[in-house]
Amino acid sequence: MVGVLAREAYQFPHPHGALFGKAAMTAQYTEQDRARFWRDSAADWQARAERRPTSDAAGALSNWAELGVSA
Repeated sequence: MVGVLAREAYQFPHPHGALFGKAAMTAQYTEQDRARFWRDSAADWQARAERRPTSDAAGALSNWAELGVSA
């Protein structure tokens, strides 16, 4: 959806059209990164609840030592 907004903003006949387009693209990438973070976080917490090793991306939330699993 934001991709359409960015494309339209770049084509918009306004002196700030490129700025609006860049802002829309930045918003899109920010939201994609946030969605990825929360999806990965949820998967790590689910693994923890099921007493499975979590990913290395979990950092301090990783429960590898708790489970006796070495990296």
